[in-house]
Amino acid sequence: MTTDIMRRLRSLAILGGMSLAFYAVSAWLLFKAGCAGDTKGGSLGDPLVALSLENAAFPFFLLAIVATVSLIAWLTPGSVWYRVAAIVAFVLVGVPALWLTGLQVEVWGLRHCY
Repeated sequence: MTTDIMRRLRSLAILGGMSLAFYAVSAWLLFKAGCAGDTKGGSLGDPLVALSLENAAFPFFLLAIVATVSLIAWLTPGSVWYRVAAIVAFVLVGVPALWLTGLQVEVWGLRHCY
């Protein structure tokens, strides 16, 4: 017989693992995009390949955001308003921070390969 705590821990593992996996795939694709070329200046490598890799990374980034929001909604204790506030805080602070981290990963890929 599973308790509510066991179900929450199982969902934590599933949603947390999915979120981390999606973020990792997105970051890996962005690093490969940096290795493929410079999309901002276009002077290094092949910017079209880099742009296609960036486009491939974006759906994984969105899936990671959805998984993280689901994790917050499912596991945050308290009322519905508290959960909504936590989700809004993640969307307003966490998503831009993760987006900027993705840009930094792409720059690291560019510096690593060129």
